[in-house]
Amino acid sequence: MPQIIHVKKARQRYRMKPIIDPDTGQPKREEVNRKRKRGDQPVYRTLSEPDKEQPITDHCDYPVCPQPDKIIQPGTAMKVIKIKQQFGGITRRRHETCPTWKPHEYSNSLSAQASQIQDEADIDYSGWETEQDARDCATAIADSIRELAEEKQGSLDNMPEGLQQGDTGQMLQEAVENLESWAEEVESAVDNADDFPDGKCGNCQGEQLDCSDHEGHSDDPDAENYCDGTEECMECHGSGEGDDVDEQELNEWRESAAQAIQDALDNCQV
Repeated sequence: MPQIIHVKKARQRYRMKPIIDPDTGQPKREEVNRKRKRGDQPVYRTLSEPDKEQPITDHCDYPVCPQPDKIIQPGTAMKVIKIKQQFGGITRRRHETCPTWKPHEYSNSLSAQASQIQDEADIDYSGWETEQDARDCATAIADSIRELAEEKQGSLDNMPEGLQQGDTGQMLQEAVENLESWAEEVESAVDNADDFPDGKCGNCQGEQLDCSDHEGHSDDPDAENYCDGTEECMECHGSGEGDDVDEQELNEWRESAAQAIQDALDNCQV
């Protein structure tokens, strides 16, 4: 992981310009303490200085930075990360108050890509009304994991056969298998949640109804017009079953299903 440098007060930066020798009108140079690979000619470097007429405006790279135009004003606390690349590198800056960089923002490693899937997974259970809603959410996340597995499988397939059999190929094959296993675990996570609550009849909610004309009935068990004070619901015929789910029970199930998906998502082995 690249080191993150915290700066208490950002300084004003300027573009650099060569220092001109007043005697010659040419940029000043100084000899560097090294020799060329061939020959004895010395190596020089051009001297430069900040050009106070060309200030550099630093910007925060956080996508939703709340500051106007994302500008990092001089004197503002900030953090800096320097990302090494094959050729050169990249320096990025953020306000100290903005979230720090996540692994996928400075690395293309497999673990960083897996971390990105975890960060971007949308497990918003507030609108789930059926068990299928939770399964659709889990499948969407599993599909993004499988896309990464397919990408790594493509890289493996494009390797020369000799490399496929070597350590690099074996590591890549293991990564593909782990990703596929992870996807299956996420997709089946809802099976580990609480059972979806049973629906109840919207008319009686599973409870016996009070008899609507009990005044004309007898409370004598032996009488022909005996009634115990209740009557069967005509909508569910006394079964109490229906499509209405108790909201509290539904919320408890939503939380259980979402946690099961999150647990599987967190259980990444790559």
